Amino acid sequence: MPFTKVWGTTGTNLGTATLWEPISLRSAAYSWTASGSGTNEYYLRTAASGDPGFAAQPNNLYINGANATEGTAGSLTAGQWDYGDNDTLGYSTIYVRLSDGTDPDTKTNGYVSFYQTPRATEHIRFPYGAGDASSGLDYSAIASGDVIFDGYDGTIGAATGYAFFDPDKFEFEAQSGQAFIDIGAAAIAVQIKGTGSAAAGDRGLWLRGTGITVLNITGGSVGIAARAGELSTVTTARVLNEGSSLWIGSGCGLTTLHVYGGEVRIRAAGLTTVIQYGGTVYLEEAASVTTYTQKGGTAYWNSTGTIGTLNGYGGTWDEQQYGAARTCTTTNLYSGNWALLLNKEAVTRTNAPTVNDSLILNVSG
Repeated sequence: MPFTKVWGTTGTNLGTATLWEPISLRSAAYSWTASGSGTNEYYLRTAASGDPGFAAQPNNLYINGANATEGTAGSLTAGQWDYGDNDTLGYSTIYVRLSDGTDPDTKTNGYVSFYQTPRATEHIRFPYGAGDASSGLDYSAIASGDVIFDGYDGTIGAATGYAFFDPDKFEFEAQSGQAFIDIGAAAIAVQIKGTGSAAAGDRGLWLRGTGITVLNITGGSVGIAARAGELSTVTTARVLNEGSSLWIGSGCGLTTLHVYGGEVRIRAAGLTTVIQYGGTVYLEEAASVTTYTQKGGTAYWNSTGTIGTLNGYGGTWDEQQYGAARTCTTTNLYSGNWALLLNKEAVTRTNAPTVNDSLILNVSG
C-alpha cells in the first residue's frame, strides 16, 4: 500500500522531508503488534495485518509531537524507534517503544507519525493551500505513483528550472500560480483540468514530456514544448472546452489533435491529423499538417508549412491573414456550410478543389 506524500504549506524545497505533511501511523489504516523480542516493543502493520508499504526508512519519527531517537529493534529504550524486520515478517517496518510502555493503538490519532520525501511507487499530491516550490525539484530518478495537483494555488518551478517527475499518472488542476513541469518519458495519459490565470504571452502550465499518450485539456492555459529548445512527444491531444488554451511548440511531435473548443496555436511541423469541431486554431511559424479536417470553428492558416489534405465540412478557413507563400496539396469540399477565405496570391493549390457533396460554400479571395 504506497503512501501518499502531500506537499506542505510552508517552505519551498521539495527535498526537505519535514516540509511535507506528516503521515500518521496511529490511525484506522494501521495496527500495532507486540514484537517477539525486546521490552514493550511494537511493530507497525496495516489494519488488515499486512505490509504497510515503506519504500525506504523514514527520515525521522515523531512520538507525541517530539522527534524520537532512533535505536535498535530488540533493545529499544523508552521513547525510541527503529526501522527493520526483527520478527521475520518478510518486510521492513517501524518499531517503537513508547515512554509509558503501552500499545500505540491505545493512543490518539497522530500520536506516532513520520516525515519523508516521496519515494518510488508512492503518490504525490499538491492540494489547495500548499506552498510554492522552487528548489529540490528533481524527482525524475523516482518512479512515482500518481502525481496530482488538486486545486493547487502555488507556483512550482520556473522557466529556468522545471520540476521533474516520473509518474504513473498525472493530473493537474490549479486555481492560481504558475507551474513548470517535466514528466520525462512517462508513457501515460495526462489530464489538465485547469491552471492559474496567465498574462498575455504566458501560460498557467508549461509542460514537457516525451512519452505522453493522451493529453486532455478541459480548462486552463497550457504550453507543450512551447519554449525555445524544448522537446516533447504526444500521440493524441484533445482541447475539449471553451476557455481552454493550448500552445503546441515547434519542438513538439504530435500525431493527432482534436479541437472541440477553446484556442489552439500550432507551431509544430509534421502533425498527421487535425480534426476541428469548434474553437479557434492558429497555424503559425512552420506548422504543417498531413490531413486537416474542419467541421466547425475558425482556423487561421498563418504558417509556411504545407497542408497535405484539407477537408471542409463547416466553420471558417482563413488564409487571408498571412502573405507568405505556402502550399495546400488537396482540398476536399463536403456537405455543410464552410467559409473558405482564399489567398490566391500566396497559396498554391497543387490540385484543384474537389466537390464531394452538395454544400453551401462561401468563398472569398
